[in-house]
Amino acid sequence: MSAIALDYHYRRTLKETERLHWQTRLYVLRKYWHTEKQQARLVTPYERKHEALNRRLKEIANFVEELYFKYQSQRQLHLLTVQQFRLELDEHFFGVPRISTEGDFIKWVDEFIRQYQRDPLHAYRTAQIFKTARQHLVAFELHRGHGVSLEDWDINLFREFVGFLRSQSTAKSDNTIHKIIFSGVKKFLIEAAAAGRTNNTRFSTVTPRRLGVSKTAADDVYLSIPEIKQLYSASMPPNVANVRDCFVACCFLGLRISDWQRVDAAHIIARDGRQLFEIAATEKTGQRVIIPAHPVVLEILNRHNGRLPLPRSFDPKIVMTVNRPLKEAARLAGLTERTTRTRRQGKVVEEVADKSVFVSSKTARESFFSNMLSAGIPRADAKKFMGHAEGDVSEGYDRRSLEEIALRYADHPFFTTW
Repeated sequence: MSAIALDYHYRRTLKETERLHWQTRLYVLRKYWHTEKQQARLVTPYERKHEALNRRLKEIANFVEELYFKYQSQRQLHLLTVQQFRLELDEHFFGVPRISTEGDFIKWVDEFIRQYQRDPLHAYRTAQIFKTARQHLVAFELHRGHGVSLEDWDINLFREFVGFLRSQSTAKSDNTIHKIIFSGVKKFLIEAAAAGRTNNTRFSTVTPRRLGVSKTAADDVYLSIPEIKQLYSASMPPNVANVRDCFVACCFLGLRISDWQRVDAAHIIARDGRQLFEIAATEKTGQRVIIPAHPVVLEILNRHNGRLPLPRSFDPKIVMTVNRPLKEAARLAGLTERTTRTRRQGKVVEEVADKSVFVSSKTARESFFSNMLSAGIPRADAKKFMGHAEGDVSEGYDRRSLEEIALRYADHPFFTTW
């Protein structure tokens, strides 16, 4: 099916001609589209469907002409911007209310976040990125001593904002700054322009390269198999040991902390005499994962009534409920060798501390992938166990099922020895 879009050229002033491109949310098979008549062909068995579609297209065409004539007769064509045209069309055909055009940037951000969260299908983590970006914007305004408007955002203001983020007591890495700006601030500006809140287009030329905040691969620590064994065998208080057990299990499951609550013996399936662990849809990406069930995972689940022994206060949105006792567990296990971690903050910054300081819930996932590669599992197959929403384009040609890949490695030493 091909989307049908409105492409309308109109004169706004004597010297200005505008082009409106607007998605009608209507679709038709390309072979049934009559290019000359700009409508769907009436062919069996789609006569009724295409008749209704053509009526809708006629309604849109009539509305566009009437709207243009209305502004022209009132001598207000200079106000009929492309953004205003889209607002009128969205309101008339989709019932999308117009957004107030008054207020500063933060007011618009608040309004946008509220609208985003009203969508029942909104992504929680995306909403968190928006809220985090807002917090930094508020701090930035306080630092400057005055508010920022939608019209202010250009390359110079973005550079000032980057400098502010790097100058804080808890200076942000380039990867974090990249997320704040390009998943947060720039998204706010794009949506503001689409909603007719601003005519500012200068922000569109801002790129990671121009700001010097290109994303770089994280240089975080991971635990080798001997270190995981050392951690698992160490003696420690029950509350710390429980978090330790959750972490060790996920060193062989590779799950994000948002999926730890889903680890349940009920998700273990038997295939060809082997046990596999299955999650139908991960929390972050909605991807299905199937992983060979490692003996230590089965042992931990058997010891804790078929579930991970998560703390009572566990909340995947508040990672410190796990990270604090986890760092303590690593310290008690003697994982205290001095370790260097590098981050990029405009320049490379080195952090040196005991390895236990760098251990977090994310380390389990990084250890899982790193140890699979060290055990000789090909990178392409190791990626299948990670539950990523997107892979390399070449991986799109891999037709093996997840279960087939999991069974292939169910007898691999990485998943059977301990």
